[in-house]
Amino acid sequence: MLVHRKKILQTPGWLLSILTAITVIVLSSAGCVEAVKPVYKFRDGFLLIDGKLSSIAGNSYLRASTGVLNGIQYSLEEVPLGQVVIIDGSGNQTEWIYLAEKREYVPPASFESSPGETYYVSLTTTDGEVYESTPETMPASTDLEEFDSRFVQESFFSDELNRFVPAFELSGSFQDDPEERNFYRLSYISWERLDVCLSCNFSQYNPFLEECVSTPLGRNTPRFDYACDTNCWEKTVYQNFRLFTDEFSDGNRVEGFKLGQVNYDWHGKILIIGKLEKISAGAHEYARVLREQSLGSGGLNATLPASLAGNMSAVDQEAGGVLGYFAVAAESEAKVFFDRDTVQGSPLPFDGDLNYDIPPPPAAPYVHPCEGPNRSTEKPAGWPE
Repeated sequence: MLVHRKKILQTPGWLLSILTAITVIVLSSAGCVEAVKPVYKFRDGFLLIDGKLSSIAGNSYLRASTGVLNGIQYSLEEVPLGQVVIIDGSGNQTEWIYLAEKREYVPPASFESSPGETYYVSLTTTDGEVYESTPETMPASTDLEEFDSRFVQESFFSDELNRFVPAFELSGSFQDDPEERNFYRLSYISWERLDVCLSCNFSQYNPFLEECVSTPLGRNTPRFDYACDTNCWEKTVYQNFRLFTDEFSDGNRVEGFKLGQVNYDWHGKILIIGKLEKISAGAHEYARVLREQSLGSGGLNATLPASLAGNMSAVDQEAGGVLGYFAVAAESEAKVFFDRDTVQGSPLPFDGDLNYDIPPPPAAPYVHPCEGPNRSTEKPAGWPE
């Protein structure tokens, strides 16, 4: 089994919400004495769009995929596009570039957005179908200030772990612009430097087959680790974003707004980047429904799936269905960097020991490339070393 150290891949919340949204649930009852039995009607073949034009260079992206139904299990598969173009209010067009390693489309490095300008995206599939987003205006950005982390040994109680979780609680402040209705989305990511780029559980890596394979030694060893062949940093994108509107606080300063937390479940240095996005009312509502469906998609008291009102539509009525949102966001960032090994507290249990696969001489240990959509050989901005 081929795995990456520490990180456990999970289905992101926005993906669960989209897959829930394209499932039409019809409730029927045979009588008062019988329980309500849900009847599910699944639909696949939708074009799913997730994208953003950011005011910060390097933060814009567009991903296209489709929902595929295998039995009763949904999954997403990437959809190659023929062309992705961003169009401003004057009709100027800029074609975006596909990055295979990230599986997303991004604007060229020379592209710059302008506050007050209107933008929309137009994309063409390889079959010639054209889809466009509703135009949105790029607002002026609002600075995220006083972004900081505070360690709390018992930050919150986890039902899954059945214990209180130690975490670094994140908060920031910002000044709302007066005399206009503003909508905000706050999120955060982190960067960590990796010592190991690949691990094989109860197996060893075969560089000729490019996979972990069962061997006599591997079957008797819980894990073999393989060092990175160069400097490597890994990015974690946290799904628990926060939303805010100035409906009752227009023009006021928002102090100590809680963005979320990073669990204390690993060691070493970490760079956390807080993001404050000023978005449209439509993007805010879309994100709100996504969040509610992600948090309330299970249990006896779960709410029925709400309609996701995206801003993508087909130019030709005969084109297939499309779901998703392409947002125009004025974004600001703030960073905090610290060493978790200096914290006066106890982390969640983790296996931090390294077990390198060292072959007998004269063979040299295998080192693995720094590869993957969330990995980079370039030191992230804000990393002090």
